[in-house]
Amino acid sequence: MTGSGKGTVRGIVAKKLGFNQLDSGVLYRALALVSIRKGISGSQNLAAAAACLHLKMVDHTVFLDGVDETVIIRSDEMGKAASIVAQIPEVRAALRGFQLSMRTLPGLVADGRDQGEIFDTRHRFFLEASAEIRAKRRVEQFTRMDLSADYETILAEINRRDESDFTRKVSPLKIHPRAWRIDTSNINAEETAEIILAHYGKPF
Repeated sequence: MTGSGKGTVRGIVAKKLGFNQLDSGVLYRALALVSIRKGISGSQNLAAAAACLHLKMVDHTVFLDGVDETVIIRSDEMGKAASIVAQIPEVRAALRGFQLSMRTLPGLVADGRDQGEIFDTRHRFFLEASAEIRAKRRVEQFTRMDLSADYETILAEINRRDESDFTRKVSPLKIHPRAWRIDTSNINAEETAEIILAHYGKPF
């Protein structure tokens, strides 16, 4: 979940295993940005735009049409816009194919709120932390990026998004019954990665 450290953990685990990486949330954020800039609306038009998305992720840097759009794509504004387009079935179907195409050798470490349902794998992990901890981490992340961040605003947005994700009609967030749940509230990214790698069978 947002702020549980999954992005950092994904990077550590992928590097250790030599696997590719996927941040599924970035796909919806990028599509939201494209729709705003180009004035695209309507489920079919958004799905068509999703199918033509030219996106590349290198570690935590996001390139859209060859341009580094990391800051705006990871902003709260795009997070809110992404939560809207993510509720459109046609968009999810279009981006599902993109995500599945990323599963190439030697392997893939994917993070996102729906990855446990999209990929058929024995290795599923659900990272969780309190909303307060996640808001604090988001503020720290924004500070490192030299961006302004208000704790109370971010906390309210995290709670709103959680409520929306768990109750939306299209692909609501569900904890996969075979997912290994890890509470990251009191452990750092390296410790979380160590737990995942041990479960996977790879020494840290």
